Amino acid sequence: MKTPETGSQEPEENLIDINFDELLDNLDETVSLKEEDIYKLENIRSQHEEELKSVGIDVKLIRDEHRLVAPEFDIDDSDKFLNYLGQISEVGPSQSQARFLHEVIISLEYQLSQHYDTKNPNDKYMINLLGNLDRIMDVLPKLHLENQGKEYDLSYTIQRLQVLNEARKLKYIDSYQEVIKLGLLKRYNSPSEWYSALLHGKISVKEYQANWNHALSIVEKLKENPEADEFRRKLIHLLTDSINYAIQELIKDESSDKNVDDGIRVALEQKIKEVSNRLQELK
Repeated sequence: MKTPETGSQEPEENLIDINFDELLDNLDETVSLKEEDIYKLENIRSQHEEELKSVGIDVKLIRDEHRLVAPEFDIDDSDKFLNYLGQISEVGPSQSQARFLHEVIISLEYQLSQHYDTKNPNDKYMINLLGNLDRIMDVLPKLHLENQGKEYDLSYTIQRLQVLNEARKLKYIDSYQEVIKLGLLKRYNSPSEWYSALLHGKISVKEYQANWNHALSIVEKLKENPEADEFRRKLIHLLTDSINYAIQELIKDESSDKNVDDGIRVALEQKIKEVSNRLQELK
């Protein structure tokens, strides 16, 4: 930008030295606020407003299904955020910058996976987010990540957002959202643990059957979209591994004379066989 007095180019604002550790430490203490405690987040937001504005980021409130309020980062000015990424990319993010970017990217992933509604194309916030997302995704994978430290795996976080953005562009994000909510990609509480959860009384036989029915319905819906073939095959592979694990556990329990109710055992055997056969058909 040229100054009115001299017509010379104004030096670019140095964003590299901004440290968001204090902001993130404060936000860590406000993960699940009740409505009456929102002022705490507003105080933190106003305290760090200047540095957030300089990198094009804002903090907004997200309400979960329990009506608790949590802070999430929002792209307020994509040009400023891209400028920030551009400055960082020259040397790669420090551990502090990697921590900040990690939280921003996780926020974008959360909003896209939980709040993007394909049936509501006129959502102004989502229109703005999606309009800038492709530009941001062009830059993020090009960051030099050698100096980020081991605590925040930024490359993995970026990859997860890439997968989600790809699902949006290939028009199967609604199925992907269901996959996330059902926990089909989780390391813990995934389909491979549904069998154990049933035996320990954490879920009922009906819930176990309903979970698998839901999982199969997602795969069936994905099969209708040729653009989703790669993701569908990956999902079938994961679900097949999970059902094979359930088969092994059932055989192991039978051979060890574990006290499993006969009715539960029969229901399990039927559902496991049904799911296994259907997954083969859907390949």
